[in-house]
Amino acid sequence: MKRSVTVIGAGVVGLSIAHELAGAGHAVTVCSDQPWEQTCSATAGAIWFPFEVDGGADTEVMLRSTLERFESIHDQHVDAGVDFRRGTVVERSTVVDREWTRVVPGWKKTTLVPPGTTGVRATVPVITMSVYLPWLRAATEARGVRFESRTIHSVDEAEVADELVVIAAGLRSTRLIDDESPVDPVRGQVVRIDNTGPDSVQEWLLDEHNPAGLTYVIPRRDCLVLGGTAEAGETDLTPDAAVERGIIDRCADYFPQIRGREVVSRGVGLRPRRPVIRIDATTVDGRRVISAYGHGGAGVTLSWGTAEQVLTLV
Repeated sequence: MKRSVTVIGAGVVGLSIAHELAGAGHAVTVCSDQPWEQTCSATAGAIWFPFEVDGGADTEVMLRSTLERFESIHDQHVDAGVDFRRGTVVERSTVVDREWTRVVPGWKKTTLVPPGTTGVRATVPVITMSVYLPWLRAATEARGVRFESRTIHSVDEAEVADELVVIAAGLRSTRLIDDESPVDPVRGQVVRIDNTGPDSVQEWLLDEHNPAGLTYVIPRRDCLVLGGTAEAGETDLTPDAAVERGIIDRCADYFPQIRGREVVSRGVGLRPRRPVIRIDATTVDGRRVISAYGHGGAGVTLSWGTAEQVLTLV
C-alpha cells in the first residue's frame, strides 16, 4: 500500500530514508528547520566506520547494506562525492573489536602502527559531504520528494493527510516522541586544511583511543579533515582554538607534512548518541510513527541500512 509520509529531519539519515520511501512509490515530504550546511551530517568526516554507536542486533546488516550502496553509488555516480580509500585503524586495547571487518573485503592486520599498538588496514568509503549531501538531496527530489523548511514541534504538526511520520531529527528526535533512553550530544570538532601538492595525504587514519585525544585524518576531494573530539554532553558549536592546535599536533605526529598548511574551514557538530539506535514503529494519537535516530558518529556509516530498516517497517 502506498502511503503519504512526512520525514522529519534532512541530515544524511533523513534524506536516505526519503530516497528509499519515494523509490518504493510513497508520497514523501521532508521537513527540516536547518539547511543541509548546518546539519551534523555536514560536519561529518565522513568515513564509513561504526564510531560512537551501537546498532543492536542489526548492526552488521546495516553496515553491509550501507557499504554495498556506497559501492554502487561510487560505480555509477562519479559526481556524488563517494571515494574508496585505503587507511589504518590504530588499536590500543588488549581486547579489540573487529566485528566491523566482517563486511569489509581485503582487510589486513598491520604492524605499521605506534609501538605497543595493533592495527588494521582496510579500504572503505570516504564521503566528501559538501558534495554528497547536495547530490543526495537532488537525487531525492528527482524521485518526487517535496521539501519544506519549517520547525515541527510535535508529530501532530505533520499534514493531516499524512498517514505516516518518520522521525529522523537527530538530537531533536526525543522532543517529538517519548523515549525512555536519552539521546545525548557528543561534541565533535574538526579543522579542514589544504591537501593539494605532491605531498598530499591520500590515506585515512583513525586512532580512536590516542592518549593525547581522539585522532583522525580523512582525505576528501576538497580538503583534508583533521579531528577530533568526542565530548559527551557539550553543546558549544564554536570552534575552540586551543583544541584545534591539539588536533593538528596529534595528526601531524602521523603526517608531519601537514604542519603549516592553510586552514580551509572549521566545524563543530553534535553527534546524537543513544545507548542503542532506535528504529521502531509505534502509534502516537492514532498516527503511525517510525523512529530512526541515535546514530552517534555513524550516521553516514549506517544511513542506507537504516533506510532499508525503515522501509520494511512501512
